[in-house]
Amino acid sequence: MKADRKRLKAEKADLVNQMQQLYATLESREEQLRDFIRNYEQHRKESEDAVKALAKEKDLLEREKWDLRRQTKEATEHTGVLRSQLDLKENRIKELEAELAMISNCVNQRMEFRVFDRHADRDSSPRVTA
Repeated sequence: MKADRKRLKAEKADLVNQMQQLYATLESREEQLRDFIRNYEQHRKESEDAVKALAKEKDLLEREKWDLRRQTKEATEHTGVLRSQLDLKENRIKELEAELAMISNCVNQRMEFRVFDRHADRDSSPRVTA
């Protein structure tokens, strides 16, 4: 009986030892799992933040792209308007140059006529003899 008690006591001590080892292993595994979950959550949050930052940057770039397209369209339209205005002014300049040339010709003809007329008047005017 004493031997049985010793054996049972030894088995009990062995079982208690095994239980302590199991609890230590379980606590270690639980800590590893907590660390894994914490790291996973941290990486997930970092990934979400990165995705949000990229989405904001994409939206900003998209707005800039549409602003540039709008500005390009406006600049193209403005260029067309300026081209039309320039064409009109160039045509007006040509008209004025033609008008100036006609007036200049008329003035030259009148001056020639006056010079001719003065010579004719001198030749046909009665001479006074003294």
